[in-house]
Amino acid sequence: MVNNAQLIEVSNALDKITDPATMRQALHIFNLRQRYLQSLGAMAFRVGQRVEFDARSRGIVKGVIQKINTKSIKVLADSGMRWNVSPMFLKVI
Repeated sequence: MVNNAQLIEVSNALDKITDPATMRQALHIFNLRQRYLQSLGAMAFRVGQRVEFDARSRGIVKGVIQKINTKSIKVLADSGMRWNVSPMFLKVI
């Protein structure tokens, strides 16, 4: 986990960037890292696993993983409804 000192260090480094092209490059690097971490999260799951997630107003939804995509996982809920869910919201049951 990242601590406050590390976040401040990153923030200070970003504050020093004045060139828009360099800022776009830094954003691109950030996005690549985020996609990589998301793909690692998806690799923790397998098709056929039972999972659950909080669908906010609909409560806890339980179902079975049908397909694993790069950014999301397709879940067939016990109710028959299909959901596309980010791996960070899923919990194996």
